[in-house]
Amino acid sequence: MEQTECGEGFNLCKAIDDLIADGVRQGNEEGEKRLSSLISLLIKMQRIDLVEQVACNRELRRKLYEKYNL
Repeated sequence: MEQTECGEGFNLCKAIDDLIADGVRQGNEEGEKRLSSLISLLIKMQRIDLVEQVACNRELRRKLYEKYNL
């Protein structure tokens, strides 16, 4: 779909795809930061036993995010 405005070519579908890709990229970065924060906190609390569990258990991870306001 091509749409021209003020003489410049503008592809609306590409713009939407780019916005979606940026959102996905940002979400991935935030998720990585959140998990990293949780793992760092667990290490500081000397709860090494939970590190492997949160890596594998989505529900436990969600509960700990909530508990520690991450």
